[in-house]
Amino acid sequence: MNRLTHDLRKAAAACVIGAALWHPPAQASDANHPVNFSDIWWNAAESGWATYVAHHGDTAGFGLLVHDAEGRPFHVTGGLRLIARTNPGFHPVFGGTLIATTGPGFGGVFDPVQVTRRVVGAATFEPLSANTARLSYSIDGVTVIKTVSRMTIDTPDIGGVYRHVQRLDFQAGTPGMAPRNYDAGVLTVDHQGASVSMRFDGEKSRCDYQGQYAQNGRYGEITGVYGCDGGGGGAFRMTEVERSASGLSGKFSTLQGATGFVRGNFSALPGN
Repeated sequence: MNRLTHDLRKAAAACVIGAALWHPPAQASDANHPVNFSDIWWNAAESGWATYVAHHGDTAGFGLLVHDAEGRPFHVTGGLRLIARTNPGFHPVFGGTLIATTGPGFGGVFDPVQVTRRVVGAATFEPLSANTARLSYSIDGVTVIKTVSRMTIDTPDIGGVYRHVQRLDFQAGTPGMAPRNYDAGVLTVDHQGASVSMRFDGEKSRCDYQGQYAQNGRYGEITGVYGCDGGGGGAFRMTEVERSASGLSGKFSTLQGATGFVRGNFSALPGN
């Protein structure tokens, strides 16, 4: 039996013992770990319309791609601002006015004099979770309320070798976070379809992770079990996993003892 199999079997056993007591915490926002809602959002049962959100701090650029009463494409935009926080979840709720514009055709010379802007209504974007939201809007007196989710266009391969810097925030049970703990090392990722295996060789810890991968819009999510050299292991969850030219980044939570968990961010640069 190799080290990876041995460690993961130990981790799986730990998960079975502790399953009744703990599950990886659901993804929520707070000051140290805000969820970013930038994405294309849609209702999968109503293909043909969508909305997009560009989330930055307490503001969100917003666009709605729908059809008017005659079935013609209709595009409205807005600069939404933070108006509340969800409970539970502490996610930002954005609201603001919607504007419809007209202007010169795209095939000719752009003439700014022909551009007109008209306030047509208002919109509210209220996250229900990290990957779903309630969209409410009114246009020219017609009110619509829809549940939307992130649109998945592609599932990237996150496999590779990364120079990994790991940030941990320890939270024991319900009290506040303890001082942050950092670890640096090499992260090796093998991504095969819905399965992901990872090995982290750090300065302070060396652990193997194995889990299932799912894509939600721009972000991936991994849930599974882990085991570390020298003992320790359990369940883990990685969210907002995103691969780019800059490397791999995301957030994670893992079991820590009987009642607490480790929660934090990670970033990994490409290369050995």
